[in-house]
Amino acid sequence: MNAIQMDISGQFGFFHWNKTKGDLRVTNLFISRTEVLGILGAVLGLDGYAQERFKQKHGKDSVLFSHQLQGLHVSIVPREENKPQFFDDQLIHRSMEHINKKGALMVKMKGLVSLHYTLFISKGQVDDQIFATLCDYLKKGWAEYIPYFGRNQFPLSFDFVKEVHLREAASNDLVIHSLFKEHDVEDCQIDDIDLTDGAYHYVDSLRNFSLSEQTLFTQETTLWSSFEMKPLTPVYVTEENQHIVFL
Repeated sequence: MNAIQMDISGQFGFFHWNKTKGDLRVTNLFISRTEVLGILGAVLGLDGYAQERFKQKHGKDSVLFSHQLQGLHVSIVPREENKPQFFDDQLIHRSMEHINKKGALMVKMKGLVSLHYTLFISKGQVDDQIFATLCDYLKKGWAEYIPYFGRNQFPLSFDFVKEVHLREAASNDLVIHSLFKEHDVEDCQIDDIDLTDGAYHYVDSLRNFSLSEQTLFTQETTLWSSFEMKPLTPVYVTEENQHIVFL
């Protein structure tokens, strides 16, 4: 399989964990496939939800990134030296129609520091021309909108963009170096978790686009682990001999 490989990194990031509301906002541990598609949509100049609301209010058509990029295959590999670390901050939201009609709102926020991921992007079911344009923009370092990690005050950078060939791995027990969904492995319950000597095992609930007409997103249990798993979905080997799956 042919794919585009790239690194994305930034000093700060925030991916809102939907279980926190009101005046406390906590980040997810990792970027989700949905947020990666939002970043790639910004590269292409496709609208996000803020632009869509603005254009609807003014009677204009909006081309939402999710409509164009939902079929893209995405694999997210967190860097082992950049395991989740956090910072605390306070934000003041001024009177805004969609946040607080009564005045300013003080919000406590727990975000991420030192983010670094390697992404693998494959065409999947995306339109040929859209994928070709995306690849061209990434290779040239172009972006129509400034890409960021969850909030526009947290810009990110693209590095080491290149075309790669991935070969399919045998479906034996192996370490999956990318994020993977709980239902894509046979059994992710580990009886004796020993986190010494650099071992890790993270579990997070990340949002993904829903195919249902009733809801826009679903929450999917997603893991990043140094323990061997039995995959139920195709696993690919990168040029650096890492095992990855597409979300």
